Amino acid sequence: MRPAKVLLLSLWLIVPIVSFAAPPVSERIKDAEETFGQVLKNTPEKEIRAAAFFTNDMSLENVRAAFGKSPLVVKGFRHGTQSYSGGYSLKQGETLDEAIASYSRDHLFFLQKRMEIEDQALAKETNNDLRKAMADHRKEADQMEADFKKNGIRVVGVEVAGRARDVQDFKEKNSFVRVIELTERGKPQSAIVPQR
Repeated sequence: MRPAKVLLLSLWLIVPIVSFAAPPVSERIKDAEETFGQVLKNTPEKEIRAAAFFTNDMSLENVRAAFGKSPLVVKGFRHGTQSYSGGYSLKQGETLDEAIASYSRDHLFFLQKRMEIEDQALAKETNNDLRKAMADHRKEADQMEADFKKNGIRVVGVEVAGRARDVQDFKEKNSFVRVIELTERGKPQSAIVPQR
């Protein structure tokens, strides 16, 4: 990951962003189910890109195992919690094993850069209320690093490519799939995180 990209991502994590246009998760799930259902009903052989979001987070090894014999192609991973989300998009020609190794390396690098940038910002901040908010956010980074070192990356979804009926078949065979959401114009979606 490029240092500028890490800096931009880290700064984005420090400053909360509120979107008044974002629909509630339940509405997003309902819309996703209806949209995918129409594609499945009308064009089951159509090649699509979609995100399969899970009921609980999963290890990358479990995701790899779930896709063992699937005709679907994994295009990316999504991770996240209620307060942040991110992911990894596979590069052209990258195998699933290579992607898992790169994703883990990049995620650790991102966490370390995030903590470094947040420590620097915290040291310069003079407003006590903002310092407290930044310190709380920094604690989250410590927890993320501890979780990563203990459990690796836990993902809440994967982006896939394949026929609509194969995506549905994957969902039916894997009870951990919560919802299928079509990918808009090939862009990675923000994660639909598990309910806690």
